[in-house]
This record gives sequence, C-alpha cells and structure tokens, in this order.
Amino acid sequence: RSSDNRQMRSNGGMNVFSSFRPLTAVAELFAAFERGIPNRAQRGLYGGKQIGFGNSVSFSNKKTRRTWKPNVHAKSLYSETFDANIRLRVTTSVLRTIDKYGGVDNYLLKTDDDKLDSELGSRLKAHLIEHIRCVQAGVKPPPLPKEASPVGK
Repeated sequence: RSSDNRQMRSNGGMNVFSSFRPLTAVAELFAAFERGIPNRAQRGLYGGKQIGFGNSVSFSNKKTRRTWKPNVHAKSLYSETFDANIRLRVTTSVLRTIDKYGGVDNYLLKTDDDKLDSELGSRLKAHLIEHIRCVQAGVKPPPLPKEASPVGK
C-alpha cells in the first residue's frame, strides 16, 4: 500500500498510522466545516447570522429543500474615532444594533469578540483600541485594514 501517503508501522502487534492527527486538530477540522456559516461572514459584520435551512411547503404539501440567506448590505458607516466613512458588509440586524449602541465605534467596543463572530470585526476592534491608545499617547495611529478602507478620503 505504498500508493497512499500514510505508512503503517507495527507497534507491539498493533498497526498505527505514522501520520495521525491529535484530537484537537480533528475537532478544529470539523468545526471549520460547520454547516450554515458562510466564509463571507468573516469579511463583514454579520452578528452571528447564518444560513438557515428548511423546506418550502406547497399547497399539495410537497416539501422542497431551500435556504434562507442573511440580509446583507454594503454600507458606508461613519467612524468618529477614525474620522472617516468605512465601507462594510453588514446585516440589517447589525445595522439596528449599531443604531442602538450609537455608532459603529461603540458597537465594536461594547460587543464581545464571540458576538462579533468575524475576523474583520475582531481586527477592526483591535485597530480601534490601538487607534485610541495611540491618540492618547500622541503617537501616529496605524492605518485601517484593507477590507475596511475609508471611503472618500
């Protein structure tokens, strides 16, 4: 069986694959393929919204599988800290939450990383905190991430 990359070796009468993965790596692999979380959600503020799955039921009670996608819009949101409009992909529920918190800066600062549920959101939050610290220290702040580039500047 030299055709596959795994080579078996004998270990006290038991065959063990030489290229085994630890249990945590396997768990991370399965977590990466969790159903309903689009990769696109990592590049915007989706607020934990996922793809919904279910059935369309006709009058004759015939069931057809379908999906419900999050209501995502590309919006230009004003950041008081960066003093710029930032173009982001956001869901309508996140837009309501941003209004509730009084702006995108407050939303990012007050929301936990688990609730942000995106790489871009976590990076923006880190940049926002770093920007505030640099302004307080009188140092030039770092630039914004490429995905959230300012609009009109």
